[in-house]
Amino acid sequence: MRKITSLSLVNMSRNNFTAVPDVVWELPNLETLDLTSNLKLEKLDVQMQNMDSMRDLILDACPALQEPPLAVTTMGLGAIKEYYKALSKDQGLLVPSLTVGIIGASFSGKTSLVQSLKAGQRKLTFRQEGSDDDETTVVFGNETLKLDRIDIRVIDFGGNDVYHPAYQCTFQSNFLPILVVDIKRFQSLSMLCSPTKAVRRLCFDWMSHFYTANPTLGPALLVLTHKDQLDNPEQLDEQIDILTSTCEILRSKVVKKAESSNTCGTQGCINYFNNNANPLFNRTRIFTLGSDDKVDQLELMLKCINSFASEKLEFLPLKWLKIMNEIVDLEEPYTKLTVLEELYGDRAALHIVLRLMHKSGLAVWYEDSEPEISSLIFHQFSSIRGFVRTLFNHNHLKKWEQRINDYELNDLDCTMTQAEYEGHVLKYNRTALISEPLLIQVLRDEPELPVHISLALMRKFHLIHGPITNVGDPHSRPVVPHFVVPYFATSYHDDSWECDGEIRLRADFSLEGPLSLPRYVYHQLTVVLMQLLCNDQSAPLAVRNGAKVHHGGYTTYLVHHYHKSRITLQVSTSVEKLHESWRALRHSMLVIERHIERHWRGVVPTAIFFCGSCLLRQASKPEPTVNPFWIMQDKLQTQCGGSDVTYCLTEAQDVPVALCNPCKSMCS
Repeated sequence: MRKITSLSLVNMSRNNFTAVPDVVWELPNLETLDLTSNLKLEKLDVQMQNMDSMRDLILDACPALQEPPLAVTTMGLGAIKEYYKALSKDQGLLVPSLTVGIIGASFSGKTSLVQSLKAGQRKLTFRQEGSDDDETTVVFGNETLKLDRIDIRVIDFGGNDVYHPAYQCTFQSNFLPILVVDIKRFQSLSMLCSPTKAVRRLCFDWMSHFYTANPTLGPALLVLTHKDQLDNPEQLDEQIDILTSTCEILRSKVVKKAESSNTCGTQGCINYFNNNANPLFNRTRIFTLGSDDKVDQLELMLKCINSFASEKLEFLPLKWLKIMNEIVDLEEPYTKLTVLEELYGDRAALHIVLRLMHKSGLAVWYEDSEPEISSLIFHQFSSIRGFVRTLFNHNHLKKWEQRINDYELNDLDCTMTQAEYEGHVLKYNRTALISEPLLIQVLRDEPELPVHISLALMRKFHLIHGPITNVGDPHSRPVVPHFVVPYFATSYHDDSWECDGEIRLRADFSLEGPLSLPRYVYHQLTVVLMQLLCNDQSAPLAVRNGAKVHHGGYTTYLVHHYHKSRITLQVSTSVEKLHESWRALRHSMLVIERHIERHWRGVVPTAIFFCGSCLLRQASKPEPTVNPFWIMQDKLQTQCGGSDVTYCLTEAQDVPVALCNPCKSMCS
């Protein structure tokens, strides 16, 4: 093989190599090496760094690979060569790459579980409904769990739904999800509603936070708490059987439904759910806890976590580990990327180290964001937690009352009188519109981050939109700019939006997948739409279940149907703006579709379009509002059963056929 100097492609896929034969690294003109599905492949070779002609190295489905780590291989050939370049100058060490994410409803016992795992014995934390801030009410707690020669990062996610929008700030692709369920509450909900609704509410809706964003995540652990509150100990096994069997029945239904509507390949496929060969919760991954437990269940859980962590070990150069430890130990909440580049010199290697830290939960680097925050490395999780809690707090109204009482006029940073401050707060709590002076004042007083960085992070995660100068009414211009916070808005009071305008064009999105999108994603889509459509002349209005944006002679509505996993986009327009409105509807649909496909790969967005004639025919009380200037009727027999087919007259090249002629497209 050494004599085949012109060989440029070697396909070694679907074999059982544990290492690549040395002779492969001696091929001087090798450009492509395919190692796909070598399930036992553990490492490559330091000679990789000398393969100057290599352009493509394919390592898909190599689960045993430790050297280089999977996180490095996903960064491409350049990162792999940098890895071996570092190893050639130094030794390496096996370290865990796993982050444990603990999730579940409020008062289910998540914080008590974290404290118990740390102490190795049962530790309980207590909180009353509506209590002030303490260790049990944080957006997410960040702890370190010390196992057998392994330190694991543990993120305890806040259960109150006001904190859900913050989850996305720390999502990792290598989480070990731990779902915490109050078994007594499950029993009560099962009796009050049904086991299916109890499983949806206490299990599936919580797992959706992890798996719709990271559909390749592996199996979860299930921790059942408050077992001592059951009427008798014998009920525990009975409730576990009901929960696990209901999970399997529900899993079968949702996967079957998702597969029937999925034509997008991996989009909408959640590996853990779609793999019917194994139960969702194997008995070896179910743990039960009460207030007076002995340590046996905790010991079993720690052994299980340690086993998962041992499977996620990465062999990293000591130089890289030294950089990681130094960054983690920095006292500031964040550091500029340029400062680290000057400190460590090797820019390419540093960027790989930072990506590894992001993937393993040691730091946060929003590399794909706008320069204002992509140039920063957040190595203290409290800084992320602080900016989120400024607006999203479990005691929302009480927190604002406290701020009003604490507002000091003699503070040099104060920009408003006490009455003005209180007026801005009351308006925000009533309309979900927070004035720019109020938002800046609060961001200046509370988080560790500068105001402009906090605002940039809020925009990145689509928590707010603004500043805006028109609010709801295009003729109403407020004295000061405002920001929209859709989460706190009220809902549409009725369905009057369905009848707005001379002509209405509509697209309905179905969001199919084994798990439903979390509710806060719908609020996120409201901000996405506003960022797309709003300009100085627009008049946006956010509601809890959607948005309304008046712009350019037509009005766009977004309406969420959360319980039906559906979104409606409607453009209400005049005859003169018909063509422009079709394009606006199509463009808005594409932006929302791409956002979902990029950030929420566990669901498949599918759109169906309706023109003005379609909506007229569907109406319960049709009115003669279809204008003859923009449609014509052709007496053709179609699959509609002989009904007339309505054709939109415009034939612009940039408008898809499904929009130019939506009725005909749906018929065929």
